[in-house]
Amino acid sequence: MHFCLILILFLQLYCFSMHDTNSSYTSRSFTKQQLIREAKILSVGNTLYSFRYQGKEIFHFPSKPDEYQQIRGIYGNPFLYPFANRLQDAAFRFQGVTYKLPENFAYFTDGNGLVLHGTFLKEDSWQVLQADEMVHRVKFSYSKDSEQFTRFPFAHEVYMQHEFSENSVLITVEVKNQDSKDMPVSFGFHPYFSLEGTAREKAKLLFPVKSYFVADDNLLPTGELKAVEKTWQEFPEFLLKEKSFDHVFTDLVRDKEGWSHFALERSDGLRVQVSMDRGYQAAVLFTPRDKPFVCIEPMVGPTNAINLFEDKKWQGLPIVQPGKSYFASFRIHVENVK
Repeated sequence: MHFCLILILFLQLYCFSMHDTNSSYTSRSFTKQQLIREAKILSVGNTLYSFRYQGKEIFHFPSKPDEYQQIRGIYGNPFLYPFANRLQDAAFRFQGVTYKLPENFAYFTDGNGLVLHGTFLKEDSWQVLQADEMVHRVKFSYSKDSEQFTRFPFAHEVYMQHEFSENSVLITVEVKNQDSKDMPVSFGFHPYFSLEGTAREKAKLLFPVKSYFVADDNLLPTGELKAVEKTWQEFPEFLLKEKSFDHVFTDLVRDKEGWSHFALERSDGLRVQVSMDRGYQAAVLFTPRDKPFVCIEPMVGPTNAINLFEDKKWQGLPIVQPGKSYFASFRIHVENVK
């Protein structure tokens, strides 16, 4: 009888737990009863904020989980929706219509006052569809009576799924158009990979891209592309050292299955690989010199993508017809190489 009770308690702990405190989901993986990997998702923003592998944390998340919704900063792996990075003039133009963002909302902004990273960063109204040992799946409905609809007036649903394995997570987003008109798609993620406790000058980056977007003084792409090799000869693999990037790259190098593989290798031997499918056409590299993190950001399109498309300066904008869906997936794979 005692053995059965112990077994039941162990099975309840194995791989998964759901906590009411801070509304977070936790997935765990064990080998021979030894904890190998633990990952946590916060309901605020549906943010994956912790992924600890063999005792090493990959994410920079200096906030307390129960305070994250109130602070201005973003950390972990925030979801940038319905637009990624900066938006020109707090508005987007699509198929001849200008959609101005309403003013009665505390938008995230940059130093120049430009609206930044969408309107979903701290959204906590996700509906949980599945939360078991290895899968966490949620949905948000942009119904016409929802507050978010006033900021992006297209009736649709957003699904996000985290699928965990022993040392990786596959994150898939589906955007399903339920409106009677076409809708643009331009989201992304902003994972903050931690360098804390490691030597920045010894961190290695793999960034397989061919082109980058030239930006103006406000870091908005002009539409002009330049070859990476003409600006950074050390690409695609190089030591981070004191290099500072805040650039949008495109023309991703892909394998036969259409995946592009980026990586950060820390000085402590932890290697974080970020693999993006064809749903992500751009990647941002953000490496401020005075911060203990590196951001390798999967992006459906460049900064200000919807306006660039309307101005005929970029032609890759996904347009989802009524009743159709757009899918994009990326995987974070972690291993110790030392």
